[in-house]
Amino acid sequence: MKYPFASIFARNILSRAIASTAIASAMTLAPSVYAQETSAIVRGAVSTSSGEPLAGATVMVTSNTTGVTKTVTTDAGGFYSVRGLPAGVAYDIAVDANGWQKASTASLLLAVGQSEVMNYRLDAEEEVIVVGTRVAMDTAVGPSAVFNLASLQDSPSVNRNITDVIQQDPRLYVDQSSGTDAVQCNGANPRYNSLTVDGVRLNDGFGLNSNGYPDTAYALPL
Repeated sequence: MKYPFASIFARNILSRAIASTAIASAMTLAPSVYAQETSAIVRGAVSTSSGEPLAGATVMVTSNTTGVTKTVTTDAGGFYSVRGLPAGVAYDIAVDANGWQKASTASLLLAVGQSEVMNYRLDAEEEVIVVGTRVAMDTAVGPSAVFNLASLQDSPSVNRNITDVIQQDPRLYVDQSSGTDAVQCNGANPRYNSLTVDGVRLNDGFGLNSNGYPDTAYALPL
């Protein structure tokens, strides 16, 4: 008790030092606490339909509200973690892996400090093989006659004209009275005929000629 004033002064100095240290510590920790309270995390695992982990799968998290997009890949165990996502908005999650069907989640709302676990199981992509088969089509609607190369080579012809060959079909008649060799099928008007050679149509496109040929004096040589 010989030095009461010195003892009181020492205690005041010590109290002020402790208070200053506490304030400095609080200011130092404030930014990290603030960051934790304004972000969220999405984490989980990606595996096959049989439960095996999928390494190297791509996980993309997107917010249409903020425009934030973060993409990560799964590790050897199929795990992923997307950190630092602004909270309070909805996110779309897309999962893609080569050789596997895609998976997605729409409008996942993340709250402040939330750590959402999203696990995905992907099915294998199915291979679809399309086989085309040539189908024989009718050359015309209604009565028709087809003459192949063998028929043309083996048929007798005086003028080497197609009309000498087609007369072998009893339904076809060649009108030689007018000199135009108009071909009638079952008595129908020649303008309704459709003549095709190797897939190329040889008809009167305007329907003006009475013989059905592109020209009034048209002859189709063999």
